[in-house]
Amino acid sequence: MNTLSKYKDFIFELVQPDFFEKNPGFYLTDIRDKNINKKEQKQEKDNVKELFQDVEVNDIYFERKRRYYTSYILHFKKEYLDNEYIKLCGKQGRGYKRLYFYKNEYENNWFFGKEVGHRFHIDFGLPSKMQNIGIGLKIYKAFLKHVGYIVSNYNINGKVSSIYYQLLQDPDYYHIIDLDDRDDKDKIMIIDKKYEHIDELLKIIRKKENEENREYIYDKELQRYV
Repeated sequence: MNTLSKYKDFIFELVQPDFFEKNPGFYLTDIRDKNINKKEQKQEKDNVKELFQDVEVNDIYFERKRRYYTSYILHFKKEYLDNEYIKLCGKQGRGYKRLYFYKNEYENNWFFGKEVGHRFHIDFGLPSKMQNIGIGLKIYKAFLKHVGYIVSNYNINGKVSSIYYQLLQDPDYYHIIDLDDRDDKDKIMIIDKKYEHIDELLKIIRKKENEENREYIYDKELQRYV
């Protein structure tokens, strides 16, 4: 049923004599208020987009913390942006619900070997008003700059898989793919080309590949290393 038909049906129901008896507390202003709220929400999202759309990768940094696991907490270097960000995040105990990456030490065994590590998950994620404005990719690029490389697999949500797809095509990064499904499916590694320890990293990866009789797919530009 299209929107117009639904609207006509609603109006027909509304004019029935017993409508207000069946729906106590209903006011025609409820419809108007909902429309106003939608407009306000759209305006708020537009304001957030305008504020954050010019953020550069270098405007983002991560605070490393080690408790039960290693985590990397998202911050913005410009104070006014960081203040706006934590307002959107909301409170969590004594702090704020900032997005952070954390290592999954157990799963690292499956992803190119435990020595390689760098299998990360995200907690909290971005506030809804900061989603779909193009900042997610910049956050991942800033994180890659911070840690050098990251690994993942096919089992990631749509938004993150879209980011990985863009990183795969970005000339600033190398990639390695492991299609062997003995431990997990379609594992992928993204490496910042400026990472200082690429040689050492690839030696570890090649060792695991040979010892376990795997066959990785290497970025063409990595062929000189392998």
